[in-house]
Amino acid sequence: MTRYRINPYISFIENRLFPDTVQQAVFHRLSNEIIEPTEAILSLLQLAKLGTLISLGEGDLKKLGNSGGELKQLFDKQFLIPENLDPL
Repeated sequence: MTRYRINPYISFIENRLFPDTVQQAVFHRLSNEIIEPTEAILSLLQLAKLGTLISLGEGDLKKLGNSGGELKQLFDKQFLIPENLDPL
């Protein structure tokens, strides 16, 4: 099981251009990619921002269904990185 942390080059952004709508996303400052995660994944990312490490294995991702696929995308695009990986 791998322990992941949030990449230090990730920023949380909000879009309030449309009335009564708040869009939340995460922005990778090195790759200029933006991902709009579901609210559950966004909450998990905010916990990781506070220093909580996320421990997940491949089997765990499969059990999570759509959320697992979303997490896999965050791992692949290095929004979440293994705890010992240098983000550069």
